[in-house]
Amino acid sequence: MFRPSNIGKTLAAALLSILAAGGLGALDLTQIYFSGLNPDQSLDVLVNASATGEFCYIGADQSVQTAPSQTYLDQEGWQEGHLAQPAHPWLGFRMGSPATLVDPIYFTEAGGNIVHTKFCPLEADPLGDQTVGAAYLDILGTKIAFSDQRFYYSIRNNSNTFPVSSGVTFFSYMGILIDPNAPPEPAPIVFGLMYTVDVAGIMSPGLYKITGTGISDLTLIGEIETSIDEDNGTLTLSCALSDLMDDPDFSSWFNPEYPLVATQAMTSRISLTGGVTTSDTTAGTDVLLKPQALDYDNLYAPQITDPFFIWDGWYLTMQVSYSDADHNLAQAIGFSIDGGAVNPFFPIQLDGFGGPVLFCSAPVACSEAWDEIVVSVVNAGITYEYTFENTANADPQGVSAPLLILHSDAASEDFSYVLAKLVPGEKIALFNQRGQLLKKWLPNAREGMIGTKELPAGRYFVRYAGAASRFWKL
Repeated sequence: MFRPSNIGKTLAAALLSILAAGGLGALDLTQIYFSGLNPDQSLDVLVNASATGEFCYIGADQSVQTAPSQTYLDQEGWQEGHLAQPAHPWLGFRMGSPATLVDPIYFTEAGGNIVHTKFCPLEADPLGDQTVGAAYLDILGTKIAFSDQRFYYSIRNNSNTFPVSSGVTFFSYMGILIDPNAPPEPAPIVFGLMYTVDVAGIMSPGLYKITGTGISDLTLIGEIETSIDEDNGTLTLSCALSDLMDDPDFSSWFNPEYPLVATQAMTSRISLTGGVTTSDTTAGTDVLLKPQALDYDNLYAPQITDPFFIWDGWYLTMQVSYSDADHNLAQAIGFSIDGGAVNPFFPIQLDGFGGPVLFCSAPVACSEAWDEIVVSVVNAGITYEYTFENTANADPQGVSAPLLILHSDAASEDFSYVLAKLVPGEKIALFNQRGQLLKKWLPNAREGMIGTKELPAGRYFVRYAGAASRFWKL
């Protein structure tokens, strides 16, 4: 423990002020889906991340690989990545702006060999931005991992060593944990994995809780394990999760259902006469200690059902329902008309693949005399095909034009509709040219208006009781 009171007071105040100013708040990262394993042992991953990021996983060479994410089939809020030969059944995800959230790679205790080269990248820090001390107090990057029993934190510095003392001056290297939703006032409680000098009766490495600015508010609550990789200038710290969970000030806010913590790295210079001076800190980020297990199963073929066609005399738009008993995502999905080019589908209001997903195409130039449409789905390197024939003698199934007629209103720039009849419980639905549902309402009369003032210019489709028509807004 610290002996001089000014050391404990200064350190606590520095930690509290820095972390209280940088709370990031919770971000959603709760659903994750996969393709089956491809013939080359790769797979695709989908996660409900509202910001771009990168997937982190252990590849065939046992090192951490990253795969950049991209929007899944232009569906906002879902990110897809391609993993090349993952060799570990758990992966992580590092979400980018507007705020950073990292879901680290999880390790089982039985797996052993939990080393920093397999940790998930957390933060990078600028070169040479330390305010005091030598290069060894300059943080360059941090990484993170966890298991059922331990929390792991690595700090890479601008040196190959992590000295803890020079004469009567001491140095500390710390990974910090805090409630991500704590308000700045009153000052939140800080938990820190601190690597420093080990001097009996003065200070020692350990897991600390800082509850205030007095020396009595700095409490050692657990031991830490440390190792130094001098070749890579990396210090690894770990603590028992049970030591954190056993502390009521930690367990009171830590939610096992959504285990989120805010974290930051810090280095300091400690003088027995001059107190504590912070040398370098990282910006801070949120960490979600939620295991994400890869699932390679591809036991069932995906199913394409409920085809629906909208044909307006020039263009055809198609909708289908996709489902998979393995809950696998569709790596690619599209359709061709009479052997022509493949046209892509896009998911509408994607909520995950635990149930059927509705896919829709953009309008495709098409003759009314088309014969068949082939829908193709790629999963686990296998292409599945489903054929739908035009059985309505040049009137695509699902279309009954006389039931719905649209008229433009030049004065108001709106469109009016006329229904041949009211169908109990049926709603009018408005879609954009990508097939995305914009609004839906229950008509109370056979005639009415479709307000388009707020709509951007483009092509739109109206659907009612199986009938469909289109209009242009200029």
